[in-house]
This record gives sequence, structure tokens and C-alpha cells, in this order.
Amino acid sequence: MSAPELKTKLIIAESDDPWFNLAAEEVLFNRLQPGEAALYLWVNSASVIIGRYQNPWLECRLGQMKDDGVKLARRMSGGGAVYHDPGNLNFSFMAGAEIYDKQTDFSIILQALGNLGISAGLNSRNDIIVDGNKVSGSAFKLTKTKSVHHCTLLVSSDLDRLRTYLRPGTAAIESKGIKSVRSEVANLADCLPGLTFDDVKQAAAQSFFKEFGGGPTEYLSESTRSLLQRSNSTVVQNGCLENARNLPTVSAAISAGAGARPSSVSGTQKSLIQL
Repeated sequence: MSAPELKTKLIIAESDDPWFNLAAEEVLFNRLQPGEAALYLWVNSASVIIGRYQNPWLECRLGQMKDDGVKLARRMSGGGAVYHDPGNLNFSFMAGAEIYDKQTDFSIILQALGNLGISAGLNSRNDIIVDGNKVSGSAFKLTKTKSVHHCTLLVSSDLDRLRTYLRPGTAAIESKGIKSVRSEVANLADCLPGLTFDDVKQAAAQSFFKEFGGGPTEYLSESTRSLLQRSNSTVVQNGCLENARNLPTVSAAISAGAGARPSSVSGTQKSLIQL
């Protein structure tokens, strides 16, 4: 008997709301079926995303974030704290356990960067490095039936704000939470002047489909919000992030995002996701 056909798709978030995008990521992951592979691309407004087991008071400047309107959220995976803004592109590779291979995910990103003319490598901490500087970090959630690997990619992020917010203001506090490992970072746009977000998304889509075969491109719309809130996702409870609901910069409800429809990816079919 021949193996079942692999189903692949590219999903692009239209929202820049980190709470919505993280909730959507978990819903998409929970609904992933055996034999499916998906790449979810998303961009957040200014925010700090901490790992599942981290203490925010040890990771970031909560007071300054609150004053500056920078959101805080906790993701479903482990790993360290990261700063997101419109200059950072997020990748979420999702696949059934029989398909999943993190080295394949990394090769997709490295190939995409190589096609853009950027020579990048991978270090022992699963960071993607260009000219000795970190441009991408990763975190993982592995289950018996499926896995998700999400990573950042610094394209044109505000690195001064990144360094400011990812520096805890509390010097003396005892915690069992996992602490982040600080690294020197750089933007891809500084490595390749003229590089645009669309260039990176296009290269990523082409590399993903080259590895897994063609599939549709779907846009995750804010119109799915009410359905998300009714889902059984552990990240959506009473309209807020379950694991971050007591953190000082998380409000009681998922607020509306202001994402604009990204430019199309050539050669793929586009539809609107209804979760």
C-alpha cells in the first residue's frame, strides 16, 4: 500500500496582535492532522514573548513596557524571551510526528537566506548566525503525534528597543523559571542592504514548497476572532492567554489587531482561513 499523500499549506497572519497570533498558532497546531505540514508566517506589533516556564520579572522591563505600550505574552513552548516588532518575521513549522524533522526546518530557512544572497549557519543552540551575530532563535513543542518549531528572523527590527526591553529591571529575585541566554544580534537588512520583508517571505515560501511540495496559501483573518475564543485551545481562556493572564501588561481580553493584507506569494492558491 502506498503512503498517504502529504498535505502542505502556507498560512499568513493578517493581524499584528501578539495575543491573537499566539492563540491562532495553538489552534492551528491543535487542529493539525496526521500527514499534514504547515508553515505559519506572522508579524507582531511591539511585544515581548516569554517561554512557557519563564518568570517575566527576570526577563524584561515590565514597567517600561507598560509605559511604552509594549505587550507581554507567554507562548506554549519553552525557551527564552524574545522581542517582536514589525521588523521581525516569525516562522512556525508544524508537522505530524511521522514527518517532523527540525533539521529540515532549519534547511528551509538557510536555503531561503542563501537564495537571497545571505550566507548563514546554525550554532549548537539552534540559533541561525550571520557574520557571527544571531539573526534567529528557535523554540519547540513536541508531542507524540505532532510538533511545532517556531523561530524569529530579524529583518529590520529595532535592536535598541530589543536590548532595552530584554534587560530585567529587578536585580535580586529568586525564581525557578528558565532564564534566557543573551546573544549579540543583527538584522538581515544590515547584512544585505535593500532587503525587504516581502523578499524574505517570498524566499521562505518558495523554499518551504520546494521541500514539501506545492499547496495553498491561506490568510488568517481577524474575522476568525470569535471562533478562536470559542475553541478548545489552552491558550484562549475567557479571552486571554491562560499562562499569562496574571502578568501586568496582559489585558482581560484579546484586543483588535491592525494587520494589513500582505502582498501575494506567486504561484500559490489563496483562500481565507475559517477556524
